[in-house]
Amino acid sequence: MTEEGMNIVNMVKQMKRLCKDISLLLRTVDEQMGEEGWESVTDNRCMAYSSNSIVAPSCWAPSEAGRFYANEDTPGILAFCSVLIDDDRDDYYTVREALVTAGYFDYGRQQISHKVGNGWEYYYMRYYGYVAQDQDNPTADGRILVLTEKEIEEHDWDAEFDSLKCFAFPLVSIKNATDLESKITRKLLDLIPDKSRKKPQG
Repeated sequence: MTEEGMNIVNMVKQMKRLCKDISLLLRTVDEQMGEEGWESVTDNRCMAYSSNSIVAPSCWAPSEAGRFYANEDTPGILAFCSVLIDDDRDDYYTVREALVTAGYFDYGRQQISHKVGNGWEYYYMRYYGYVAQDQDNPTADGRILVLTEKEIEEHDWDAEFDSLKCFAFPLVSIKNATDLESKITRKLLDLIPDKSRKKPQG
């Protein structure tokens, strides 16, 4: 038994622990968003573009994981929360540290379908990385990044939404459910226009 061989095994185990932690984080966001009337539109799925092919080893391990949410009162809004843990698969952006990102896509008056392939795709969970890179990669300190319709047209991006607002915090700054709610879920809900909030019961 060699130290090098043990390090390989430990590295794989560490990745599995990280995946479990990310799973817990996203399931907690599901619960917190659900309490406000926002439901996942992707069942239990949180990743895409992975591969079991021998010729695509870079896709064996996850680069990101995320969830998308819809509220029946706001058909033009698609909210999301994602964790970016590696560089973009197409080298558009570089991840210097693991990030928790969140935001929403505004489709205006479009009556979009919340089914994948109808106005959006799973790669939308990477959009904070795209916008941050385009805007000179600002620090992930919760500041709001905005992508306008004009900017989408200027970049000739293949996007069907009208605009995007998003933000991020370092993954290591989220220590518990309280941190997650204050830094991610509540900030996201406060960011979404008032018209999209869940109507009070009673």
